[in-house]
Parts: sequence; C-alpha cells; structure tokens
Amino acid sequence: MYLIGIVVWGEFIPSKYINNLRYKIGSIGQMQLRLQEAKRIKNVDILFIGSSAAYRGFDTRIFKKYGINSFNLGSSAQTPIQTLYLLRRYLMEINPKLLVIDANPLMLSIDGTESALDIISNDSFNKGMVDMALSLNSLKVYHTLLYAWYASVFGEDKPPIDTVRNGDKYISGGFVEHELAFFKHINYEKQEWEYRKIQLRAFDKIIEYLKTIGVKYIIVQTPITPKLYASFANNSFIDSFLEKRGSYYNFNQLITLNDSLHFLDANHLNQQGVEIYNNKLAEILLKDNLF
Repeated sequence: MYLIGIVVWGEFIPSKYINNLRYKIGSIGQMQLRLQEAKRIKNVDILFIGSSAAYRGFDTRIFKKYGINSFNLGSSAQTPIQTLYLLRRYLMEINPKLLVIDANPLMLSIDGTESALDIISNDSFNKGMVDMALSLNSLKVYHTLLYAWYASVFGEDKPPIDTVRNGDKYISGGFVEHELAFFKHINYEKQEWEYRKIQLRAFDKIIEYLKTIGVKYIIVQTPITPKLYASFANNSFIDSFLEKRGSYYNFNQLITLNDSLHFLDANHLNQQGVEIYNNKLAEILLKDNLF
C-alpha cells in the first residue's frame, strides 16, 4: 500500500503539493541530456565534474580549440556524495586521461538532497542510487527513489528535453551556456565557509577511489566574485584541506576577474568570465603536461 501511495503521488498529484517526493525529469542544469550523452562518451582527455559552477564554468568548446577533448559531468548542487556516485557509475566507461574535480566550498555545507533528486530523476535506475539514498537517509530521497524504480519497471522511456530552456543552452559535451548577463556587485559582511563532516568524508572517499583505480586527477576551485570570495575569513582552511588531497589550483587567486563584468551571479561566471578561466586552465594543463 505504501508503494501504491507513492505511485499515486507521483502520477497524479502536482509536485508543488508534495513535500516528500520530487521526481522531475530535465530539471535545471539539463542533467537528463548530460547523462544520456555520458553513456556514449569514451576515452576523453579531460573529464570535468562538480556542481553548477562546473557545468556553467567549463566550456568544452574552448578546450577543443587547444586540441583537448573533454566532457563535463557537472550537476546542480552536486556535493561530494553525488560526485562519488557519478564517478563510480561513469568514470571507467568515459576513461579520461585526467579528471578535473571542481571543489566548490559551498557544496561542503549542504546535505546533497537536491542533487540526489536531480540524479535519481534523470539517470537510469541502478544500485548506486540506493547506496546514495542510504548515505543521505532522507524521506524525500527514499520516496523519489521508489517512484524512480516504479517508473523504470512500468513507465515509458523518459521523453527528451529541449536543449534550450530559460536562457540556458545545452552544448554537446555537457556545458550549459547561459545568455550573456552581468551581475551587479554587492558588498558582504564577513563570514565563514561552513562544512558537514559527511561531505568531507565523502571527498576523502573520492580521492581514495581514484587512487585505487589509478585515475590521474587535479582539484580546482572555480572563481566566485572577488567581493564574495574576500568576505570569507576561512579560505585558508579550504585551501589547506584541498591541498592535502592532491594537486590543487585555486583560480580565485590565479586570475583577475571583475564582479560586474565576468559573472552572471555571485557564484557563476558569465560567458566572458568562462573564456578567461578556461583559457588559463587550458594553458596550465598543456604547460604542466597534466594529461
């Protein structure tokens, strides 16, 4: 009866009226299209992974100009828990020469529910989803997982989603280009990055997994607006944590960007910012022979 109730919720009741089930195909970030493409991608030079800062921040077209073949496996609000799931599911098949992990400090402070719901709704049902759900122990995730199982057994194939939605355009290779916009800079009170121990442990599990299977990787921090970055009093803690896990590049410190010219919001680069960032990263990758 419990499963029947979940099916009724998912099939007939609008999602805005349901608090504990969120099955939404093709949500923000175009994850459905990205995962469909990921299943066909093999033997790339670079695989990018991380949160929306990754899928909005690494334009595979720019790297192609440098002769670098790449794929972007970013997803909205992706925490280390979801990164670990995606790597276990896709890394061996994609088989990159180098993995670039975008370590967004903000993602260390959230529980990962939003990203888990996005992945469960848009990926094919598999055991890894169950493991991810158990690690989160969220009623909403459990309900969505049960509905995803039902949809995989009794439902039809997930309908394709348009490549252009709400100013976002999905680019083959996993990048999402937003129509050019400019952020109006603001000032911030002093603050500190917060973090959850479960996310720090998940990040360490990622590193352990990569070392076990012998995949080469680097860790990067994609820039946020300089004003926002400067407001955090404990940036050195984040740097110290990441430096101990592998080769680490903090691009908040490596390139000069302007809050109003190079960002579409405080946490995401606009296309002009993406070009500066990606050109610098590509130069480092080639100069240091990282793949």
